[in-house]
Amino acid sequence: MTNIKTLVYHINNQFEEKFAESSKALIESLGDFQFVYMLVSYNLKRNRYWISPSIRANLRRFNNYLLQGTPNSKLISTFRTHKSLDLLKQIGKSDLDFFIKHYPEVSDRLDGLYDFVINTHKKSSYGQAFLLSSLKDDSIHSEIKISIYKNLIWEPECFDKVLTELQHFVNAEKNLLYLDSVRKLLQPIPIEILQKVGLSQIYTFPNIIERRFTAEIQSDLEGQTILLKIYNTSISPSIVRRNIKNVFWNSKLLDCSFETTAVDHLNQLDTIVVEGHTDDIQNALREENKAGEFIVHFLEFKDQSRTLKIKYLRLIPTTASNRMHIVVESSVSKLLSNLHKPTRRINLIIASQYSFMLLNFTKYNSSYFLLSLRNLDLSDLKLAHGNIELLLLEVELDFTKPYSYHADILTEKDIFLRHIEANIKESLATQDFVKKIGISSFYQQHKEIDLKLMVMVYLRQHDNHWQARLYDIQSKRIIGLISYSDCSSILQNDIVILENPHLFRKADIATLPNDLFIESEIISIDFINKQGFIKDKNGVKDFYFLFNHCHFEPALGDMVRFIPGVNFHKDYHEMPFGYCISKLSQKTNKAEVYKYLPGADYVNLFLKDTQSDQTYFARVRSNEMFEIKNFTGAFDINQIFAFQILFLNTRNNQLPRVKLTELII
Repeated sequence: MTNIKTLVYHINNQFEEKFAESSKALIESLGDFQFVYMLVSYNLKRNRYWISPSIRANLRRFNNYLLQGTPNSKLISTFRTHKSLDLLKQIGKSDLDFFIKHYPEVSDRLDGLYDFVINTHKKSSYGQAFLLSSLKDDSIHSEIKISIYKNLIWEPECFDKVLTELQHFVNAEKNLLYLDSVRKLLQPIPIEILQKVGLSQIYTFPNIIERRFTAEIQSDLEGQTILLKIYNTSISPSIVRRNIKNVFWNSKLLDCSFETTAVDHLNQLDTIVVEGHTDDIQNALREENKAGEFIVHFLEFKDQSRTLKIKYLRLIPTTASNRMHIVVESSVSKLLSNLHKPTRRINLIIASQYSFMLLNFTKYNSSYFLLSLRNLDLSDLKLAHGNIELLLLEVELDFTKPYSYHADILTEKDIFLRHIEANIKESLATQDFVKKIGISSFYQQHKEIDLKLMVMVYLRQHDNHWQARLYDIQSKRIIGLISYSDCSSILQNDIVILENPHLFRKADIATLPNDLFIESEIISIDFINKQGFIKDKNGVKDFYFLFNHCHFEPALGDMVRFIPGVNFHKDYHEMPFGYCISKLSQKTNKAEVYKYLPGADYVNLFLKDTQSDQTYFARVRSNEMFEIKNFTGAFDINQIFAFQILFLNTRNNQLPRVKLTELII
């Protein structure tokens, strides 16, 4: 009873910082586990509404310590008489088979069982075997299977088996509602891997629409440039400039670059409006910007028909899918208007196969823009007159459905990347699309795209995956991840962009903001332990660094640029750390030899700075001479060497010590 009174006092009065230590000591003194456990659990269940939150929190913590400090044999014995999910979970941490067997006795929620196995045993062979076998069970709900897939796919030993089961999962009609979840899950997996197991087909390949149209040659310009007039019927100048693929003249492909020089010039056109079958209208409009001919049929007298062959300039779509404009010369419009009567039906045939009925005549307000072709080889072409044919490739992408597409599909073609880039500034949906699909690194120059910048701290390749540890520059913490992408081009100390929790790409340092870095001077070097310190200009704490975080061979006095961060190493853990260190360009230190003293396997040299009166000392051992660039092996007075300072802090009036790097003279 004394112990029980002690327990009650402990629960009511113990402060949180000492609670763990005192709880464990108290548990050792309590003899009857079953009685104490039932007492605590009873109060947790029955008195939840009237005891204070702090006491209730203490009860929960004490209950956890009680379960964790009790052998499984006692827990199992108590469970047989007192069915409790808390008891079963504690037992299941070390005896998963017992947990699975007895779980139905405490809960009918199947998702709870799988959540426990995933959280506590997904890395054990028994837990993985149980979860993989559940994926084959048709009675298991699809949402539970999705949860299993999300966790097991990042256990490399289960990777191949999970992909095999996913193939069966996506082919089942009942799982169509979960297709987006699967697409999102597989987004970090390279498309080449998905193709091998038949999973790449769940992603949409963006539709590329090929359009050919004719542009009038407006004028020749100076040099290798001509100016084209393009009628702006349904496309904008930016779309043409972005998506133009090829330029042809007399069926010959021209090698040139493009630039829009003016836009939206108004032009009024004479047109006739015709009506026909929707398919015929659409087929005819495929050549909408080309000139051509049409045949006119009409009844001149009661039993006599007449046929005319008339040229048209181009075709223009209307808002009605079964109608279109035909652009003609004004004289043609007048001729046909004279023939057109309410009692007379006039039919037109285009391309010898599409038949339409003439409805009326109108003026169409059209616009055009000018496109210049530059760097054009005009040596064997006479382009003063005539038309040039343009091939335009337009992309259809639904930015509201990012998980329908795979990043590898979009990034393999420039036309897809250009189409996305053209919409980034104006469209929040496009910015969200870029983030969700994991292609932020392709648009890191756009301020609209938020980048998760990391420094690669550790990277190692295994059989089927890469294991990485990265320093998160923003949150200042180390994260670990598994990736199935090829990371061979990324090195330790590289700055990368984290696209999603399992995919990262190398960042372009030139596009990163300058305020990410600071500049200072290396003030201490330890060549034995490969470490040193960079001066803190604010005079608070200098930055500790390791050689393997440098892109160069560090030396005392080097001016460097680096990313300041938190030190996660054991040494000097209280000091800030320097990541991604690069050397700033600076003038070469030069000194002239005024004295040298040969030793047994070394030479001592005394040098004077060529720009000041500062003198230095250098000791070059025989096996170090080959490291000096342009040096042949013989020292002499008046030789001038480039050098790096090794030690600035002198003792007993000794000279600063330097390392010779190159023979100048």
